[in-house]
Amino acid sequence: MKTFKFKSICLLSQSEQRARRETFAPRLNLIAGENHTGKSSLIKSLFVALGARPEGRLENWDKNAIALVSFTIDGNLYHVLQQQSYRALYNTNGDCIFATGVSAEWGAEFSKLVGFNLVLIDKNQEIVSADARAFFLPFYLNQDGSWQAVWSTFANIQQFKAPVQPILDYFSGVKPPKYYEISALRDGVNITLKELWREHKLVSQVRERFGRTLPLSGPKTMPDVFEQDVTRLTDEVTTLNHQQEELRNTLVREQEVYDSLRLQIHMAQEALRTYDGDASFLRTEPHDTL
Repeated sequence: MKTFKFKSICLLSQSEQRARRETFAPRLNLIAGENHTGKSSLIKSLFVALGARPEGRLENWDKNAIALVSFTIDGNLYHVLQQQSYRALYNTNGDCIFATGVSAEWGAEFSKLVGFNLVLIDKNQEIVSADARAFFLPFYLNQDGSWQAVWSTFANIQQFKAPVQPILDYFSGVKPPKYYEISALRDGVNITLKELWREHKLVSQVRERFGRTLPLSGPKTMPDVFEQDVTRLTDEVTTLNHQQEELRNTLVREQEVYDSLRLQIHMAQEALRTYDGDASFLRTEPHDTL
């Protein structure tokens, strides 16, 4: 695995109209100060920017603050610009080589960048790649979480199924990284196998239940005869479809004739009503006037 070192952090709070920059020594750093002077905020901002949000709340924490974290990986300098869930990765020359607003995409990119190839099983029994939360877990104790619970340093770390032991084994070198990849594949296959066995058991129970009331042997069929029956039925369906299309065309033509006759009847009725009105008028008028 590659060597990771923090180099500096820049914080910008638009709501407070303040900014701060801190640099770090390559080996040992000591941050001292009175309560509520920003020590925890500074440290947590490092991990938040890289996708590992620590547990606990901070007073006067600006969720919209912009963070620029610089770090080295095997001596190569990188920068991460972060605001909320949006992150952009820059190389030594300042070129943007990756940007996303999706946490899962950033987690995969970060793991690839630092050479962290540990894979874990999540609560949905799916194989997933470990991200920045697992990468920093052995190196950060959070006073708001780690002292009271079982290593709940980072938020949502428990989405992984029993992540602590594999992470410790990975960093201690007890087992090679390839082991965890193969182990995760094995666990995934075992999970799939268990699901198939459950489905097989359910199907067997249903089959046995129906077998008590219905014969499951079924009629005997000959493949050649069955194929002939299928061909014959297919031809019948084709013929019926052709006849249906002809009947549909005949129906359309007859419907047009029917609509035309109805229109003519309606016009004749209107003419008769007009004629009846004229005849009634002639019967009431005196002949002299006419």
